[in-house]
Amino acid sequence: MQILMNPSKAGPCVLVLGMFDGVHRGHQALLMRGLEVAEEKKVPLCVCTFEPHPLAVLAPEHAPLRLTTPDERIRLMDGYGVDLLCVHTFTRELAGIEPEAFLQDMEDVYAPKTVICGFNYTFGARGRGNGEMLTERGRRQGYQVEIIDEVKLLGDVVSSTRIRRVLEMGDIPKVNRLLGHAYTISGKVLGESTEEDGLRILPLSADGGKALPCRGVYLCYILASGAGRIRKGLVSIGGKDAGMVEVCPLDGRDMTDDIGDAELQLLDCIRPGETFSGQDAMEEDREAARRWFEHR
Repeated sequence: MQILMNPSKAGPCVLVLGMFDGVHRGHQALLMRGLEVAEEKKVPLCVCTFEPHPLAVLAPEHAPLRLTTPDERIRLMDGYGVDLLCVHTFTRELAGIEPEAFLQDMEDVYAPKTVICGFNYTFGARGRGNGEMLTERGRRQGYQVEIIDEVKLLGDVVSSTRIRRVLEMGDIPKVNRLLGHAYTISGKVLGESTEEDGLRILPLSADGGKALPCRGVYLCYILASGAGRIRKGLVSIGGKDAGMVEVCPLDGRDMTDDIGDAELQLLDCIRPGETFSGQDAMEEDREAARRWFEHR
């Protein structure tokens, strides 16, 4: 997959529009349809998105914490057959472009054969552009437009907002079902490990703009840049610092020497409202983890 920042030319293509925070099941419906059409038309599948999140520019106090960092979003997109990921820098000037001018710029850059977006996609100044306007424009300009309906799961529409709410409750299995993949915390291991009840514990620096689940002890898989394999682990979230993340591998090995960057794939919460603390609690965590992994 090729990544282009603020491209001036990236077509012709099948173009998929959206923010794609989380690359959840709703987003996946857009990407899978885009891939199908791109293969039919024998042109690249291109995604047009923006960074940072529009609210981070227009109303920072209301900007949501992100479900995926830019690097995580890139890895996920690559897995859905995207040929070109085009990231445009979102600015106040871009936010003020009239919908018609937005579409003209889109056509000039991408020369789309087909444009695909979600049912609630808006564009242009004050979000006045919508799917109906895009469909009419495509009819006049000679390209197809497909508006993908909402995706429902577990009784409601799958959305980034809904996933954030479920994440705040610590219901990781439900988060992962809505996402269609494991929720990931990426970061770097900091400092030296400590040992408690035979378990090696290391602090992890997570991205400051990343949404974290509520305080608790969680099960995870650890994908370590230097370890070369997947390890089973425990994660403690919300220690003295609300955003504090501590991780320990269940195999008891120190991670300091063989790890730089780490990716933690969250699986379940085994002790809500608590963090790593005390020999008895750690022993209970280890036993709960052992039982959980044995039955998976």
